[in-house]
Amino acid sequence: LLIGSYLILSNGILYQLDIGVNLELITLLTWVVGDTGILFLIIFSYVFFEVRKKYKKLKTFFYGVMAINGTLISIVIFAVLFDNSLFYITKITQPFYKSTLVLIILFGIYMYMKKEAGAKVYIAGQGILLTSTVLYLLGLSGSIEDRKIVSYLPFFGILIDISLLTLIQYEKTKKEIEDLKKNKELLLEQSRFYSIGQAIGHITHQWKQPLTNIGTSITLFEAILHHKTDELIPTVKSKLPSLNSDIAFMKNTMDEFSEFYGKDIEKKEFFLKETINNIKKILSSKVTLSKAQIDLKTDLEKIYGYEHIFSNIVLIMINNSLDEFISSPNSNNKISIFIEKKNSEIILHYRDNGGGIKISPVEKAFEYFVSTKKGGSNQGMGLPILKMLVEEKLKGSITVENRDRGVFFQILFSI
Repeated sequence: LLIGSYLILSNGILYQLDIGVNLELITLLTWVVGDTGILFLIIFSYVFFEVRKKYKKLKTFFYGVMAINGTLISIVIFAVLFDNSLFYITKITQPFYKSTLVLIILFGIYMYMKKEAGAKVYIAGQGILLTSTVLYLLGLSGSIEDRKIVSYLPFFGILIDISLLTLIQYEKTKKEIEDLKKNKELLLEQSRFYSIGQAIGHITHQWKQPLTNIGTSITLFEAILHHKTDELIPTVKSKLPSLNSDIAFMKNTMDEFSEFYGKDIEKKEFFLKETINNIKKILSSKVTLSKAQIDLKTDLEKIYGYEHIFSNIVLIMINNSLDEFISSPNSNNKISIFIEKKNSEIILHYRDNGGGIKISPVEKAFEYFVSTKKGGSNQGMGLPILKMLVEEKLKGSITVENRDRGVFFQILFSI
């Protein structure tokens, strides 16, 4: 747009039209618009090929070229408006911009060597633009006799360049969308591993005490066997009920986890209170350790939807709260869950009094691997997975804020 405006201005079209535009303004626009177009072309190249992230050594070069370009534009503006004696700077600007276009093409060749997507088309577009611009400038200087034909070349050059740049931008955007889709699929796959990791962690908590009891009993049996053999049978008889109880507890724990993590991901009717109670059982050791109170209020008996997805969402939120309670002991740890139905939407209100999310802004907690917890390979995965499950699987929305010295989540999804 800027380069096209420059061609209209440099051909004197506005001078010929009596539309009341100040001649000094037309002169200013003639010089500045084209120069600004070159600056935007440099910025496009910088942004499109992600120089700042991928080519940090070239970043300084681009900053330098942009700074020189901006300085020249500023001097030209000052010369036109305030001091015409500085107009000699235009003898520098033309060679500079020609050199800039050449450097842009060389940069494109370098990007092609680095196998950057779109580099080949980029080189073609900039090459056509440079060729048409050089021929146009030669026509203006009188080096080419047929100025009429040459005057049309930049229009075609710009049209082709814009078309090619639009094409490579489209291809890049398409690739980014495909990559985003793959990343979402990868995150979903990682969520399964995250759930497995959580399961192992919870099983470890649940089994710690019974395994300790069983280990203590075996140690006692060994000591009696070596030192008081006659007391072995009575001791075994007295300890068997406790051992059977511990083994039964461990078996029940495994059954609970198998039922929870082995559910089919399909829509069905499920009872809300029963689902929340199952989560409490799974997290019972953490609930006991944190001395937390979990309250559920709802007028709904059951809803139709993805129980497994819903369970994982609630599990992640409760588990995060319990972790916060354990790391910051409090005598009044409380989690409140309120579920209501409005029209065809289920609204889940979740809050705790664990001090809130210590990340600013608080929405940043939904970003991948952002966490205030220390240690552990899965830190920073819970809330991103929570957001993904709500948005991708339930087709709902989730908001978070710190409220009343705790965290508050609101989840909406249709049924």
